[in-house]
Amino acid sequence: RAPTDARLAVMLDDPDEAVRCEAVRLCGGLNPDRLPAMLADEVASVQIAVLAALTEIPDDEVLLDTLRDKMNEEPTALAAAAAKALGAMAPEHALGEIVEILGDAKRPVDVRLGALQGLAASGRAVAVPPLINLMNDDARSLRLEAMSALTRIARKDPVWPNAAGTA
Repeated sequence: RAPTDARLAVMLDDPDEAVRCEAVRLCGGLNPDRLPAMLADEVASVQIAVLAALTEIPDDEVLLDTLRDKMNEEPTALAAAAAKALGAMAPEHALGEIVEILGDAKRPVDVRLGALQGLAASGRAVAVPPLINLMNDDARSLRLEAMSALTRIARKDPVWPNAAGTA
């Protein structure tokens, strides 16, 4: 079960979806060239595992377009994972879209939460204003997650006071 074991990469093509999911979790980050193609897998759980692994891969415009498309797909867990990956991978490039998702009360809370978590995971200063705006959202889970994210960002910033810490 060592992620660096080259034999695990073969499991990314296994016919069993559970095996593919586990292979992505274990060695997906070590095989970044294989992951974008796996977003076309017919099984949503495999796509979700790939999206979780993608948060560690630098942004690529074709990949970002794929994530944007997936944010509007069903099931909601897939859209949430795509929003999280997009926010984490490219907060500067996708800030407008992420802010739109965060402010869209008609979107499922899970998708909005995914976008929030991705943006927060980036840890970048660009995340602070949208997170502050969520402090008055009607969805309690979003408010709590935004507060926690601001706390984490403030704690990482060596300069005090900072925008995240004074929100």
